[in-house]
Amino acid sequence: MSRSLRRSQWFLAPVGLATLALAGCGQSEQLRNTQVPLIRGAQVLQQVRRCDEGSHAFCSLAMVVINPLYRSSGGFLVAERKHLRQLGWTLQAGEIEQERSAVSPGHKLRIVYSTAAGDLLALDQAWIKRPDPIGKALSRTLFAGLPAISLMVEAGPA
Repeated sequence: MSRSLRRSQWFLAPVGLATLALAGCGQSEQLRNTQVPLIRGAQVLQQVRRCDEGSHAFCSLAMVVINPLYRSSGGFLVAERKHLRQLGWTLQAGEIEQERSAVSPGHKLRIVYSTAAGDLLALDQAWIKRPDPIGKALSRTLFAGLPAISLMVEAGPA
């Protein structure tokens, strides 16, 4: 097996997990072909699907992603942002200062992302909400000194 094929298989594992996790959501028509592009070395440490089944059904996939190839979470975040831009994603600001976001080509997905420390600060200040397992995983990465980012994948440019 060629080296590039093995790399692409490593890259597609988190993408496949995200696809399966989002397939059961209320907006599954839009999320059928979910592809979350992660840079080389990225590993999904924790993921939680969260759905609001009210009159406007809404699902998201929250993830904690680590990348030991980077020295800091900030460096990892900048590299991920550059990667998204190279793939044609539209880069945007987040809803709060700690966050950034990107919308996929065709506007089928929106990713909101932050460093582990940025998301933990926002959680502590009650500026955002995340599932408990995500907050705990972010905390563990921070104390372990792992370069980590928090990602939330949503359908469309919400």
